[in-house]
Amino acid sequence: MRNLVLGLALGLLAGGLGARLLAGSPSSPATPLVASRSPADAACVCPTEAAPAPVSTARLEVRAPAPRNAAGALPALDPEPPAGATTEVLRAENAHLREELLSLSRRFEEAQAELRESAGEPLPFPKALDPRFGEAALRDAFDKAFAEVGAQGEISSIDCSEFPCIVYGEIGTREHREALEQAGAFAPYKGDAHSVNAWSTTVKDKSGAPKEKHQFGIALYPRPADNTQRDAIGKRLKYRNEQVFEAMRPDDAE
Repeated sequence: MRNLVLGLALGLLAGGLGARLLAGSPSSPATPLVASRSPADAACVCPTEAAPAPVSTARLEVRAPAPRNAAGALPALDPEPPAGATTEVLRAENAHLREELLSLSRRFEEAQAELRESAGEPLPFPKALDPRFGEAALRDAFDKAFAEVGAQGEISSIDCSEFPCIVYGEIGTREHREALEQAGAFAPYKGDAHSVNAWSTTVKDKSGAPKEKHQFGIALYPRPADNTQRDAIGKRLKYRNEQVFEAMRPDDAE
């Protein structure tokens, strides 16, 4: 009887030890440090009611911040940090992103500075500008000029987004455009400053034959007070006309 009791006790002891060994077996999944990266978890990784089991650090992949390449550029980052990343890795990734953002910001400022140098700054309209330089008066003058010289064409748009207004349009021939500039309808603008930009592109008519399409951008405005204002107006007119030229360029232009 005594031997039977002793045998049962030894069996229970062996079973308990076996269960503990199985619980600590490497085949058991380890509890990750961060189970998910939802917005709530990103703010705080809060403890659950039961404390998590210890995690073997051998399973974590600790990555140092990637070095710059030979050109000094920062390497591309992973879309998301690796599962189980440590606080040190996440801080390094955050610092990396901050540096990349500062680099992009500096490049943007440099591009803006180059644009201001080449295109100038948008100009406000003078406070006491004569109404004849407004959109309605300019449209009326050009309509009368088209009728006066018998030119085939039309006004495409009038850009009064900044000073001075620019009238854009199409006209049949180069000779018609030159006659348009001399029309009596522009007598009220005699003595004022003007800027004429004209370009022609070769397109195909309905039969597929090539033909010339003539377009223009004309600005009428008071004479500048000084050379500084003249240069500022000229720089803006050049930039604005270049933008419109690309927008008005026909798709089938050669």
